[in-house]
Amino acid sequence: MNMKTVPLSGAIGAAITGVRLTHLAQTKFNQIHQAFLDHCMLVFPGQSLSIDEHVAFAERWGSFSISPFVSYLDSHPWVLPL
Repeated sequence: MNMKTVPLSGAIGAAITGVRLTHLAQTKFNQIHQAFLDHCMLVFPGQSLSIDEHVAFAERWGSFSISPFVSYLDSHPWVLPL
């Protein structure tokens, strides 16, 4: 699968396609991280992640912070449903 980064506008954001966020190799994550630095906001269309897979991907970015002002999932106290 070939990863592709498509800018969403001239100012900010990009869509990342051609990659599965589950079982992501470090080299692919490094490319995604660089795309985030370049575009400030990323979307990943076509992904279907379980909560645990979403958490695993999020953990690659750093540790979670918990706010006392929002309600998280009871089963996953670091996941904020939107």
